[in-house]
Amino acid sequence: MIEAQPNDKARIIEILTYAFEQNASVDYIVKRDEARLVRIRKLMEYAFKVCCRYGKVVLSDDRNACALVQLKKKKFSFQSLLWIFNWYYTLPESKT
Repeated sequence: MIEAQPNDKARIIEILTYAFEQNASVDYIVKRDEARLVRIRKLMEYAFKVCCRYGKVVLSDDRNACALVQLKKKKFSFQSLLWIFNWYYTLPESKT
């Protein structure tokens, strides 16, 4: 395993998005519609950001697998609240 670099972000988001596409927990929180993959991608971008800031992101040597590790318990801060709002307001709107 190698430590991920900033230029690895797109590959890591791609791996995570397709890995969690059929996950039951993700199914519970992500609406099933035409924008589902976009929403899952945004969720994975958020997880990536959090782990880059509070943990570690690693890739397999062949860059086909990854792990997000949160090393310490994340404390609530104003910046984390801004991240959540930013993530929420960049989600695609659903057509109802």
